Amino acid sequence: MNSTNGPITVHPGLAQNRLLPLPVSRSIAVAMNEELTKIVLTVLQRAPEWIRHDLGAKDNSLRARAEEVLAAMVEAAVREHGLAS
Repeated sequence: MNSTNGPITVHPGLAQNRLLPLPVSRSIAVAMNEELTKIVLTVLQRAPEWIRHDLGAKDNSLRARAEEVLAAMVEAAVREHGLAS
């Protein structure tokens, strides 16, 4: 199959989380990647200041808390858009 329309293999981690089935057409994968990128950027833009601050903290516990909250925000946004099961 050609490189623009043939099936591609999604990273195994994504497949295990059932975000995209294996194999998936390149056009669907590109559209999903674009949608996921938009969702993540929107979440980052709306992230509270304390998360932004703590992501750069030297204190590992502060940084870990901010990362966990941000990950939960991204997961919630992805689910809200119907891109995860």
